[in-house]
Amino acid sequence: MILDVKQTQAFQSNEFEILQNGNVVYRAGATWFPRKMRDEENRVVLTAQDGAMLLQAQYNPAGRVFDLPGQHPTTGKQKIGAYQVTDASANPVAVFYTPEGWSDRICLCLTFGNRIVYGYQRCMGLLEVVSFYENGMQIGQLTHSRRVVNHLDRYYLHFLPSCDDLQPLMALYAVFYDSVFHNHDGKTITGETTDPYDSHSVYNDTYRPDFIRTCFGEQEAQRMDALVPQKINEPKNQKFIMKRLIYKLIPPVLLVIIFLLLFGIGFFL
Repeated sequence: MILDVKQTQAFQSNEFEILQNGNVVYRAGATWFPRKMRDEENRVVLTAQDGAMLLQAQYNPAGRVFDLPGQHPTTGKQKIGAYQVTDASANPVAVFYTPEGWSDRICLCLTFGNRIVYGYQRCMGLLEVVSFYENGMQIGQLTHSRRVVNHLDRYYLHFLPSCDDLQPLMALYAVFYDSVFHNHDGKTITGETTDPYDSHSVYNDTYRPDFIRTCFGEQEAQRMDALVPQKINEPKNQKFIMKRLIYKLIPPVLLVIIFLLLFGIGFFL
């Protein structure tokens, strides 16, 4: 299963098309707010091409603490923000949740029936991935570029053929992931923006650089390398480094100035 989750609108509404082999198979939308959004206000909806609702994920305030397989090694419980997934008839289908307060950056757990899937986020410059595991084996990967144009994000989902039954659920999840990690809070920016970041986690080794090449072939791996560039253009990289350097230097420089002013006043007194 290979899906292309393409954001088509990011201002006044968050709209997505989900494509397979170049054809739109689903559409999706997520709550848009011109400010920081609380979990309770967020809702993600997946529809068929004709607009008929298939699935929706909405925050479940009653699902804050769960006893789960793979519990936290210290507390035995995971405190989580849970989103209940329901079908068109409002029947519970699954739960998306993100462990809170964990420095290891597990960013997704997904339960449906008796199955549980863990997703591990890793950022490497402009490349952002979530590696999905079930029963200790990698079954899929979400790939995202941290270089975007007009705040329109794009996600690529690769899952093993044995996971085809997860297609609508993972299409919904990609939009859920965007609303949690890449919601632009009403900002209107045109043109290209880059946000390189390197994550440091004990779970970094769950990322397998050869997963797509091994499971989907060399041609697909090359296609992804072209679609999701991992390097920053040199001029932009220099500008980014200088900006970060200036931001880091401002606080100590201000402290030195304040110290000199206070020392000078004390000296003259």
